[in-house]
Formats: sequence, structure tokens, C-alpha cells
Amino acid sequence: MRKYKGKTIKKRADGRYWTRYYDKEGKQHSVYGKTQNDCLVKLKQALKDCANGITANKQFTLGEWLTKWAEAYKKPKQKKNTYKKTLEHIRALKPLHPIKLKDLTTLMIQEFLIAIPYGNKRKKVYGIINGALKKAYRCEYVRRNPCDNVELVNYKQAEHLPLSIDEEKRFVKAAENEKGGILFLIMLYQGLRIGEARALLEEDIDFEHSKISVNKTFTNNVLDTPKTDASNRVIPLFKVTADAIKKLGLWRYKNDKQVYGLWKRICEKAEIPEDKYTSHSLRVTFGTRCAEWKIDLKTCQKWMGHADAQITLNIYMKVRQEFEVKESDKIDTYFDTYYE
Repeated sequence: MRKYKGKTIKKRADGRYWTRYYDKEGKQHSVYGKTQNDCLVKLKQALKDCANGITANKQFTLGEWLTKWAEAYKKPKQKKNTYKKTLEHIRALKPLHPIKLKDLTTLMIQEFLIAIPYGNKRKKVYGIINGALKKAYRCEYVRRNPCDNVELVNYKQAEHLPLSIDEEKRFVKAAENEKGGILFLIMLYQGLRIGEARALLEEDIDFEHSKISVNKTFTNNVLDTPKTDASNRVIPLFKVTADAIKKLGLWRYKNDKQVYGLWKRICEKAEIPEDKYTSHSLRVTFGTRCAEWKIDLKTCQKWMGHADAQITLNIYMKVRQEFEVKESDKIDTYFDTYYE
């Protein structure tokens, strides 16, 4: 027999493992598991729920549970703006809120998700309801997660392409002649996210030691902390960037609409197709140039603030594939030349 905080996990005659605990109101609850460890995991979860004020009320409606789940499991670890988005996706599920958890079916969720016209939103709403119901299952509020059999059409995020060398030259010239264009030049020269570039202040630029401190970002027109721990970084201030800032100065942008209008004007002047590129393409262009210049992968990852090296590697792999094609041409040229 195994014990945890005074609770003994016993084996039942049917082969399952079992223990019990009392909630804050003194009501007794039982926990079952296929294995001793499974029972222990569920017991720990149940005790944690008690501490968060969640009782073993198996009659939650979906709306009640989503609210409890968000407050207890999401709010403590999410940034303010991220939590705000979580609540928005929960509100999107409002038509399903009155349904009891035990009555919620796979077909209800499937039909609801199909009715959402936008793939990206559909994927995020699914992530919310699936995450909440997974937790409900572990807490034994439902006997199964009805999302397990939902068939979600995968949302394929649009690929951000790098600018060609000629496009890059035209873009730089147009940005230099547009008030506020320094924002996009910093993204291109330093590989910063647009929110990071917008948040830069004079004190973040160290011309003497050639460094930039990236320690904040703009999200939904609100100044916030960096996206991840890796995003909070000190990177080299390249000479081309320093020269541009000294010449053009930093710029304060009122809102997202102003920034988008600026991007549109620069693209028009540079004859850059808007349907092919977004401002994030400048960051991808920086990563692509790093790969082309054979800059160390880990160094590029640090400069770009990628928490996951795979993101940086994906950029490098594309460049290597293009390089392979060019190198294979040498073999074809060799045989064409010497085997005629």
C-alpha cells in the first residue's frame, strides 16, 4: 500500500486502486485508478483542486467549468494579454455554455467548430475546450473527453517568405524616405519582432558598447513584458542599425493602424506585393541572411529570441535546400562539359 499526505491507496477486488479524501466542507470523495500511480496522480490533482476552491461537483455546466478552469489553471500562469485572449475564446463558446458537462457530446462540439468560418479561430477555440475538458476528465467530472473524437481540419498558418536581395534594397530605400520607417529597418537589420521594435526606447540603445536591450514588447497597443524568457535578451547593435537610428531617430507610433498604414505605404513605394509579404517577413529575411552568411545557428537563435531552436532551424533548412539545388547544378555542369 502507498500513502500520500495521510491518504492510503489500496487495491480493490476488481483490480483497481482506490483512496478517498475530504473537501473543505468535510464531504468525502473517492478517487480511482487503473494503477497505483494513476490513482496517486488523480489524488494529487483532486487535492490541488480543493486548494483552488474547485469542489467535486459533477454537475458543472460547460460555462461554469470553463470559468473555474480559466481562473484556477490559466490566470496564474498566463500574461495579462494572453489571459484576455483565453477569455475571448471562452466567450466564443457561449452557445455551449448551458450544457452540463456530462451531457456534452462529440457531435455537439464537432458541429459547433465546423460553424466557425475562420481556421485560425477554430483551432484556438478547439484548444480551449479541449484543454478544459482534459482537465475535467482528470478531475473525474466527466467519464471521457468528448474532444477525443473531434476531427479538426488543421489550420495551416501562412508561410512568411523572406525578401529577395533586390526587394530588400528597394524596401530599405523606401523606408529611409518615409517618416517612421526606422521601425521596419530595425526589424530587417536586427531580426526583432514588430512589437519589440515598437517598444524600443533611447535608453535601450547602447551606442558606446554596440548593444540593444530587448526587454519589452507592444501587444494590442499595450506595453507588455517579452513573449518568452528567450525574448528578453541583449543583442549586438549592428553598425547599419546604429547609422540608421542616428540618421532617422526612433519614432513613437500611436497605434496598430498607424503602423499598418506605414507598412502599406513603404511596400507601395518599394513595389513589394502586400499579398506575398507581411511585416514579419522582415524578421524572416534577417534569419535567412544569417543562414546565407553561415552565422552559427545558436547565435542566430539568441539574436532572434527564439525559445525553440526548431523555429530557427526551419529557416536554416530552407536556405540549405536552396543551396543544395545550386550545388547540384555544378554536378550537372561537370557531366555536360566533360561527357559530351
